Amino acid sequence: MTRYIWHVALGSGEASREPCGYAEAQLEAWRGHIGRALEKNDGEPIPGQPRYAMSARAFGGALLCTVGRTDDKTSLITFCVVTRAQQARKAWQALHEGYPQFAASKSKVPQAPYCAVRAEAGLIYDQDAAAWLDGYQMAIAWAWVTRRHIDA
Repeated sequence: MTRYIWHVALGSGEASREPCGYAEAQLEAWRGHIGRALEKNDGEPIPGQPRYAMSARAFGGALLCTVGRTDDKTSLITFCVVTRAQQARKAWQALHEGYPQFAASKSKVPQAPYCAVRAEAGLIYDQDAAAWLDGYQMAIAWAWVTRRHIDA
């Protein structure tokens, strides 16, 4: 059983070990949110944050998400939840691709499981979102990591 997830910021490489602080019912609700986001192309509204939506894709057991504003479609963050060591390097390198400003952390691949976060340009103009995004990322990460079946 996973006891913590590494929460890592691209560029700075700052990382913290985050234990699960969610009840199973909360995780199940977040899993439903993830499922709806995976089914939609235009993003799933974020519960409690009506001005924002998350789009998501799953590949090889990893989850790649982007959070943005619904009014102007501005991306705020992209984050990837990685469940296995075999996925860790490839996902980490992909998050850095095309973002030379984050080169300082490119060689510092975190240990799985991790939730790696890349700030997008729109985040600097939306400090209201910055106040809740870390908690949201971790709720999504724990819901993904603890799901009953992990795809190969």
